[in-house]
Amino acid sequence: MPVTISVSRGGRAQPLPDVADPVREVSGLLRAYADASDVTVSIRLPSNQGLLLVALEAGSAFVGLERSDGVYQYVADEAAEGKRHFVIGGQLASIDTRYVLPVPAAIDVLTACLGPPAVAAWERQ
Repeated sequence: MPVTISVSRGGRAQPLPDVADPVREVSGLLRAYADASDVTVSIRLPSNQGLLLVALEAGSAFVGLERSDGVYQYVADEAAEGKRHFVIGGQLASIDTRYVLPVPAAIDVLTACLGPPAVAAWERQ
């Protein structure tokens, strides 16, 4: 399944060459940048299925999906309350904790998204 992957760190995007195994590539990137700040991994899905965006901040992740029918955020914990600060594109952002998950859980979500289609805990914004 051809996908386009890029990594943005500190507001500077770096597209990656085509990869044979996007699950392995994305998993490796998330592990490599897991403890960093201001890192966003973008995954353009094939056949206009959308754009997955993963913001990383000190061991946590925030996963979004842009599609032609809207913008979605992955709900990590429906009962969570409060806010968590992320730096995204050099800007401080306050993210509802319900959307924040540990990097290993984000890898699981992305693995599911890059595999066969499945229903997941996405919430339209």
